[in-house]
Amino acid sequence: MAYEIERKFLVANDGWRAAASGSSRLRDGLIARFGSGKVRVRLDGDRGLLTVKGPRVGLRRAEYEYEIPAVEAEEMLRTLADGPIVEKTRFRVPHGSLTWEVDVHEGILAGLGPVSA
Repeated sequence: MAYEIERKFLVANDGWRAAASGSSRLRDGLIARFGSGKVRVRLDGDRGLLTVKGPRVGLRRAEYEYEIPAVEAEEMLRTLADGPIVEKTRFRVPHGSLTWEVDVHEGILAGLGPVSA
């Protein structure tokens, strides 16, 4: 079983951009909720992903992720997503032995500012 530990921080400025080593364009949609868990579909460039996230226990939660055909992910976003589609560019920023993921939101969340996830 895989676990996710997610911490979010509001980024103070754009100084991180010079250190970014790459980026991905993401589109996410929530397709189901159960208790305090959820099922999300994501289009990451030309990859489709289906993710099941369990309830939080402390700082972590169980996470299962499966690659699906991109055409099916696109169809699920269009027909099954409950609520707005989250659009963002995720930048990878190496720092010491870690890599930060900094999300810059577009669409409905534009203006939220970069958030490190």
